[in-house]
Amino acid sequence: MEGRQGLEVKQLLRQGKSALPLHRSVQAEQDRAVVCQSFFPYSREIANIMLSTFIYPFFTRGRPFPLQLLFFGMLFCIYNGFLQGYYLIYCAEYPNDWCTDIRFTSGLLLFLLGMGINIHSDLLLRQLRKPGEVTYKIPQGGLFTYVSGANYFGEIVEWFGFAIATWSLPAFAFAFFTLCCIGPRAYHHHRYYLKTFTDYPKSRKALIPFVF
Repeated sequence: MEGRQGLEVKQLLRQGKSALPLHRSVQAEQDRAVVCQSFFPYSREIANIMLSTFIYPFFTRGRPFPLQLLFFGMLFCIYNGFLQGYYLIYCAEYPNDWCTDIRFTSGLLLFLLGMGINIHSDLLLRQLRKPGEVTYKIPQGGLFTYVSGANYFGEIVEWFGFAIATWSLPAFAFAFFTLCCIGPRAYHHHRYYLKTFTDYPKSRKALIPFVF
């Protein structure tokens, strides 16, 4: 009886050893999925904060920025960051193959495209004025060839790409409200340019190239 029990124990140990590599493989796959799923959302937020806080202010020229708006902007960023992070940490569930899902890959590409447009357009705007100048000038180059609000368009595309890649309800909500907030701003800037500059290109649209 003892010999039979000993044999069964040895068989169980062998099965456990043979299952260990499979367990490690599955665990490694899950770890890679977690890294893939979390790296993009958090790196996007960190990059946005770094650009807005440490890079853009050094290139900003023109009128002083009201301290009150800075305060409310800081409160909004804290709230939005908490909302996005809380959902991704405690609510969102992704399969292990999410990194190869069409929603993640297409959203990531859209995000990178929007981010590139946004950064490039902001740099073009900051190069319009010399130190000390506060007058408005006609933006030239990049996507400004087609729209007046190229920087706004890039920001909207960037956030919708983020929402698609994370498939997150808070991210979609923020992308939609971003469109509702800065979309009209781009339209009013477009009307201002048309009224102020007689030589402003009439073929330019307000926000969406060739459409609006």
